[in-house]
Amino acid sequence: MARKVSLGNLKMNPTPPAVDNHLPEVVIHSEDKINETIQLLLNTNNKILNYNIKQASQTLGISEEFLRRRITAGKIKTINFGDKKMITIFEIARILNTGVE
Repeated sequence: MARKVSLGNLKMNPTPPAVDNHLPEVVIHSEDKINETIQLLLNTNNKILNYNIKQASQTLGISEEFLRRRITAGKIKTINFGDKKMITIFEIARILNTGVE
């Protein structure tokens, strides 16, 4: 059975409350951070674009074994030069900014 409901003195406020926008709007896109990381890597590592396993592990501060396991698990992308696996500077920058599980 339907009932009538009386709203009585209820007043609706047509304007939403003011929003406090005193905080500076700073948005750092991950692409910008990756580009900054790439520039830093280029300046500090003699403009190396592709890292072998040893160079990548030293740059990332992790063991070669851990790096190989992440590559095998598909968490880190590599390119092949003959029988050598190489990691691009873009992948190194991504790892430095977002990490690897």
